[in-house]
Amino acid sequence: HSHELVVNVGYMYPLFSRLFQEYNNPLIELAYQIYRNRRSKISIIDVGAAIGDTLFLLEANINNLVGPSLCIDGDSEFYGYLKQNVKHFPQVNCVNIMLSDTEDSYSNELVRIHSGTASAQGENKIKSTTLDSVLQLNPMAEVDLLKIDVDGFDGLVLAGAKSVLQNFKPHVIFEWHPILYSSTNNSSIKPFEILIQLGYTKFLFFTKYGRFSHLMIEVDFQAIDFLEK
Repeated sequence: HSHELVVNVGYMYPLFSRLFQEYNNPLIELAYQIYRNRRSKISIIDVGAAIGDTLFLLEANINNLVGPSLCIDGDSEFYGYLKQNVKHFPQVNCVNIMLSDTEDSYSNELVRIHSGTASAQGENKIKSTTLDSVLQLNPMAEVDLLKIDVDGFDGLVLAGAKSVLQNFKPHVIFEWHPILYSSTNNSSIKPFEILIQLGYTKFLFFTKYGRFSHLMIEVDFQAIDFLEK
């Protein structure tokens, strides 16, 4: 994305983004529409930021898009690359922490599913906290876009971000991966329950290749169950 980045061996994103040209279109389009409506830079929270490639993707497609933002990742190796890479973005803060639905809790440690992804499926426990608590220590004037990619823990992150969602009403984009929800013993409907509870009513679904699938007004939990199967 027009910059040099430090990337660990086996990180698959550069390959995927070339094999599947529409792979990240939903994220780019969402960011662009927010930017167009605001007519100014947008503030982003990127949970599961990994090496920081999301920022470079957005900036490469929409010049001068990224305003004061926050990148969060719980994996120490990815975080090292993230800190190195976001030096291109002095307005972006980084935090190395695991997020969950309660403060001062403990989550399974991150382990490699494969060389490009870490998932909280380890045997040891590490300290975690909520996104709301992180923002108390790293305040932001605005949150326009909340992006979550945490391999099945998206619902827990949203449950720990109720103040962020209520106060800022950000647009939210998250990965809905039923197999990972199941393998991590998390509820696949929890993200929708939290968002509905906080007043979100429009849900757009895209395939894993970035192609539009369908629109859902409110949440049809029967349809969600069918999709999961």
